[in-house]
Amino acid sequence: MAGNGICNVTFTCSAGVGNETIKYIWTRPAGAPVFSIEESLLVQHRLGDEDSPVTCTAMNPFSNSSASVSPKVACEGPTPPQATSLSYCHAKGILVLGVLGTLLAGILTVNVLAAREQRRP
Repeated sequence: MAGNGICNVTFTCSAGVGNETIKYIWTRPAGAPVFSIEESLLVQHRLGDEDSPVTCTAMNPFSNSSASVSPKVACEGPTPPQATSLSYCHAKGILVLGVLGTLLAGILTVNVLAAREQRRP
């Protein structure tokens, strides 16, 4: 943290092993202009701002590979999942089902008792 709600994070892109000639290009989403050709990139993120991921593309004469990273996640951590709450409509539906179940149990009980009374001599 640099202060004033600013987080500095350094991302490093690495690929290949040995003496391969590898070029690195860092870009923003939607093919924004190249803003670095170094292996490492220092990014500043203001806490609470929208995310602005960066993508590193590593290239050698035969192929290339890309990976994206999020300054927001690196500085603030992943967004916690939203707690699911029981909506009013769901609660009302559960209550109605409970009442109907209780009524059904009562009706069956009355019918079973009435049928037993009719069988008695």
